[in-house]
Amino acid sequence: MTRFIAKVRRYLRFLGISKGLTAMLFVKLLPRVHKLDCTLPLPVPQSSTWVRARCGTTDQCAYSEVFLSSSYRVDPAIAPGVVVDAGANVGYASVLFAETWPGARIIALEPDESNYQLLVRNTRSYGNVEPVKAALWGEPVALRIENPQDPKWMLRVTSTEGIPEFPTLTVSDILIRAKASHIDILKLDIEGAEYNLFTRDPRCLDHVSLLMVELHERFARGATRAFHDALRSHTYEITEMGTTVHVRFAE
Repeated sequence: MTRFIAKVRRYLRFLGISKGLTAMLFVKLLPRVHKLDCTLPLPVPQSSTWVRARCGTTDQCAYSEVFLSSSYRVDPAIAPGVVVDAGANVGYASVLFAETWPGARIIALEPDESNYQLLVRNTRSYGNVEPVKAALWGEPVALRIENPQDPKWMLRVTSTEGIPEFPTLTVSDILIRAKASHIDILKLDIEGAEYNLFTRDPRCLDHVSLLMVELHERFARGATRAFHDALRSHTYEITEMGTTVHVRFAE
């Protein structure tokens, strides 16, 4: 009962009474419906926008992590110019960023086809969000989805000798794409690929002001050490926000 009350309070805190109760009902229904083409609308806090979540998937978990926690919330007054959402999944973090910073250019990277299709749908009303079907990696190699049978928010990429399933982008590639020399906010939720990024391209953080990263040591042993090794040449302030680590680099 205590956990249920805490859950209700969380929904009402972020969404208000009407939207909060509606979202709780839909989130409860989502895992119980398994039609492949079924989606349900879920409200975006402090917005008239609604996003879609697929039935019978982990979308409701991703929704709660992004919209009903403080994992990706920072001071809206920082006014970033370029935001990169790597591991965008179905676009919830990109929507949150677009709502918070309507003047920012948001590049959302997602390699999985079904996730990408819903990412496009969920961000359609935001002209400043650019969905890209690609994976962030530390070097230009061919990649594929390693575990297509797993829940949609836990998909991992790996190198392949065969034909790549999607483009691979490095941080340098993204800077060229954005015609920028700097990334104001880099969000990483890439299911262990951060190990490759930080070991193969440790200088990638030279071009970042604020890093939001979820480390996946259970998928890529050594990811935590690689992360801290990449930070050694920087001056920074680090804050833990749930499962997400925020690293603000000194100018």
